[in-house]
Amino acid sequence: KVTRSDEQPTEGVWYQDAKGRYYTYPDDWTDSFYGVRDALSNLLTYGSNGNQVTAKDQAAAKASYAALQQEIMADYADMKAAVAAADTLEAKQAAATNASNAMSQKVYNTTLKMYNKLQAKTAARAWVSSLLH
Repeated sequence: KVTRSDEQPTEGVWYQDAKGRYYTYPDDWTDSFYGVRDALSNLLTYGSNGNQVTAKDQAAAKASYAALQQEIMADYADMKAAVAAADTLEAKQAAATNASNAMSQKVYNTTLKMYNKLQAKTAARAWVSSLLH
């Protein structure tokens, strides 16, 4: 569960919303797609408040998801073909389940990678900014 605070956290993964409130993710936030997607979404949304996330970063995330969507659509077409080619109901179910799990894992991995990359960029920008101010 994400916790809310009016004071800036000193540890963990957190973000500050437009109203100045702080939200800290639980230690296991990377264990779920929801946690990873939420963290990326909030970094893209609220990271721009401090000018740490640029319009270029947001466009890159959008382009990455557009490319991922095309991959998933191709994987889905492959899954449909595998299900159609399967001989038994059990084989059809297994083909659909395995492909669905693989697609979900691909989205999760891509989202986590995008978050980690963007987080590293924003941390570097914040560090440089702190040196200049």
